[in-house]
Amino acid sequence: TLQQNRMTELSIFMLKNEKSSSINSFINEKYLRYSSENLFENAEDINEFNLAIFPLDNQLRKNHNVTGKIFVLQEKQAEVRWLENVNSFSEKQIDFTTPNILNKPLIIIKTTSSSIYAISYSYGYTLLNREHVVPDFGLNIARKELKLHTIKRVKNTNFSDTLYVSNFSSNNKINLNEISTSQSIPNIVDEILGEMTIRFTDGNNNIKELNIFASSKDSIKINGNFSIEEDLVPILKQLGNTYRQRRSDRTFLDKEILAVSSRKKEYLNKHFDDYLSNLMVTFKKNSNEFKVNNLDKLFLDIPLNKVKFNIEDLEIRVHSIFRPGEYLNFFDNTQEEIFSKIFSFFLKNNVQEFVDKLKSINVSIKNRNSDSSKDTSIGNLFSCLYMELNHDSEKYILYQGDWLSVNKNVWRETRDFVNSISSEAHGIDFNEFNNEDADEGDYNIKISKLDSNKGLICVDKENFGNQNLDGGFPLYEINGRSQIEPCDILKVNENSAFFCHVKRGTATSGLSHLLSQARASCILIKKSEDFVNHINSVIKTELSESEAIFLNETNLKRSKIILGIIIPEKKVHFKNSKVFPVLFSLNLVALVNALSLEGFEVSLVKIPDKK
Repeated sequence: TLQQNRMTELSIFMLKNEKSSSINSFINEKYLRYSSENLFENAEDINEFNLAIFPLDNQLRKNHNVTGKIFVLQEKQAEVRWLENVNSFSEKQIDFTTPNILNKPLIIIKTTSSSIYAISYSYGYTLLNREHVVPDFGLNIARKELKLHTIKRVKNTNFSDTLYVSNFSSNNKINLNEISTSQSIPNIVDEILGEMTIRFTDGNNNIKELNIFASSKDSIKINGNFSIEEDLVPILKQLGNTYRQRRSDRTFLDKEILAVSSRKKEYLNKHFDDYLSNLMVTFKKNSNEFKVNNLDKLFLDIPLNKVKFNIEDLEIRVHSIFRPGEYLNFFDNTQEEIFSKIFSFFLKNNVQEFVDKLKSINVSIKNRNSDSSKDTSIGNLFSCLYMELNHDSEKYILYQGDWLSVNKNVWRETRDFVNSISSEAHGIDFNEFNNEDADEGDYNIKISKLDSNKGLICVDKENFGNQNLDGGFPLYEINGRSQIEPCDILKVNENSAFFCHVKRGTATSGLSHLLSQARASCILIKKSEDFVNHINSVIKTELSESEAIFLNETNLKRSKIILGIIIPEKKVHFKNSKVFPVLFSLNLVALVNALSLEGFEVSLVKIPDKK
């Protein structure tokens, strides 16, 4: 009899049914030619395929009327931890004790003639012939079962070779990724961590629940305490039913970013040309400069994944427009200042010449603190422009040189979420940003010294580096090159702590940096005593002994995160969705959810910019 045991992490794939195919045909052809000197005893077949094949447990087959096989490939590697689990499937016990061998186990089960699944432990999934894997199985399950408020983390890979990066950390970020092999539809996701629950009926007609902790585009990952003998096949059948179920409502993960048709692209390009023409008229009326509020739709946006150094040291050069050797700091200079230099170059061009030249002028970046004069090309100027446009109740974005549309339902849910985020300042007087302030740093110092903000500390530039942390940042999934600011402004009392992160402007790159700092800081506050001690040392330096209240277990339990974003005064009373870019809003949803799971409350305060 099979024992009920705690499963180690496993992945489930759905396989395409082909009536002419045997179970063996689901194995990658290169492994059919694989040769090993350490094949197992008691294998059903080792000759034809040169890897070990074992039959399913007889009781498992009879109880659920299923067929299947176990495939195991051996390669030299370290110990494994799932021996007992794989043997729970097998009629005869498999000896996995050969030292320094990596065993790749894959179990294939047919529950009906049309339902076939592969169960992978460790690297067993590498044995699969990918042509037979249902490509959207995992994402389909997630679309139907994952709720927006339970998303913890999203991972992904490239989208058109470059990424929009929220850069929560080096391995923990939300980007856009083309996930469909049959349609050219970019999506948000390669792997999702979040709460998904599947209800199924076991062999005794008891209703049970299976918690899925992660989903990739073609598989789901589970672990938990359930019986292979009694529960596994009912689970597989329910997953199949869920996958095939038709639902009319669109979900958060349902094709949120789509490529536009060629006809729609023509219209959008025409609108872009008209917008540039109107901007040029405004620019000339303003004596060849842009003022605050002139650039409410257009941003220069740098793909931050290309920045391999501290983002605050990022300098850009727009070739042909900037003087030889001239660079601007991307975050210290406003969008108005950058675009004023760009538009000055095109004063004598008509709009079509303007657009054509945008596509031929290169942009490069470099580290302002590096001794090297070498810079990195990031593409042409047009590909660095970001713009949003509403038309016929649809929302479009110009991103990386292409027009994309945002799914209505996705945007509606995201919009409602970001508009519902608290604007609580928790007693902190966020004064206006004005001509007294050269930059965010000056502003942070100014408000920390206000009489109304007694006990407030400016922590801006109090960076905490990889070298300060035992084990380094990678231990916490944070880029080792990062310099983490605990926050810009800090307030601590006996019962709670307030970490304020401040950023001026609404360009997606700058806001991404804001989210990145907030996320990384919260990870370290929660997990690193060294980081908390670093903050307490700043408190000791900045406040007198009678004023100082240090971070401790009590006040950290009620930590608040305040995102202070400096925006034009006239927009302060606008809803968040009317002020902030779509891509930032998607990332903000994930950040608020992730931090709430760690016990942090998040609020967003819009600070008036009167400069």
